[in-house]
Amino acid sequence: MGFGEQYWNTWSQWYLALAEAQRTVVRQQWHEPPEWTGFYSFVERGVLPPSFEERQPKLAEPQSPPSADEDEITDYYRIVWLLRHYLKREVYPYGVHGEQRNTKFDEDQVEFHSEPTGTIWRLGFLAKGGLRLSRAQVDA
Repeated sequence: MGFGEQYWNTWSQWYLALAEAQRTVVRQQWHEPPEWTGFYSFVERGVLPPSFEERQPKLAEPQSPPSADEDEITDYYRIVWLLRHYLKREVYPYGVHGEQRNTKFDEDQVEFHSEPTGTIWRLGFLAKGGLRLSRAQVDA
């Protein structure tokens, strides 16, 4: 899961240790936003939220590899498909030649992935949510 995994585990353990009356207070004070409907049911009973059921078909839809003239991809479902079915994660300690590993102002984390053709892509995990896949600028 990345950076949020430890927080998720700590919060879930804390929440599940509360008495039912205390959980009710938490649920009343911290309502589920519409896009998180079913969150508390998932934490308490493992019931998958409606959003999970809605996104599974989208994640399973076949997508196309990047075209030669494509330099950036921001569609979440296409990026997930590319990561699962097409790209290979690469580890470069200091980035890819001229491409810096350092995060940009709007990113929390960066990874590099390669196509079967050898083209390198930079995956940015956006601080406000979402992903950005950009063709890496590789020095000759």
